[in-house]
Amino acid sequence: MLSPRALVFVFLSIPTLSEAQELLWSDEFRDSGDGPDPAIWSYDVGGGGWSNGELQVYSQENVRVEDGKLVIAVTADEGSLWSGRTFYSGRIRSNEKLEFQYGTVEAKIKVPHVGNGLSPALWMLGTTFPDVAWPMSGEIDIMQLGSARALQLEKATTRVGSAVHWEAFGRIENDYNELDTDFDMAEDYHVYKLEWTP
Repeated sequence: MLSPRALVFVFLSIPTLSEAQELLWSDEFRDSGDGPDPAIWSYDVGGGGWSNGELQVYSQENVRVEDGKLVIAVTADEGSLWSGRTFYSGRIRSNEKLEFQYGTVEAKIKVPHVGNGLSPALWMLGTTFPDVAWPMSGEIDIMQLGSARALQLEKATTRVGSAVHWEAFGRIENDYNELDTDFDMAEDYHVYKLEWTP
């Protein structure tokens, strides 16, 4: 089973025997305050590149709820990292708090104008992670922007990608797809959706 890690607005539902789906959980970030509900969300904090060689440091202070929206801000200050500056961002997760298998996940997200180094994403990891290493635990990337290829083609905010990563017979397997849109996804909110079936 996977545990979603969301950025802005997420709800999921599990298909029943009929065509209708039953809403099991939602977080619409209606309550402004310091941050998202700690009963649902936890923070990843620190730096060190994680698994993608990331340059930013994840900080709880860069995540807040404001005017009914989850805001994950990118900030910079003088420091010792890339180009003499330290970059900060936020990363939240719901693992060990929310689990499901199969259903619909939707997130209404307004992405930033991405450039070299920004890569907003909505993704899920298997609930066995980190005890079972990636990719054996599985990963579903519902939405990601700012790929190297999109940047090369000057489509950073008009090309959206999704992917699945897993292990099979001792090999890492991946399936990655991209969609080019005729609009700039950073100009407004858009709903990104996954329908996960057996």
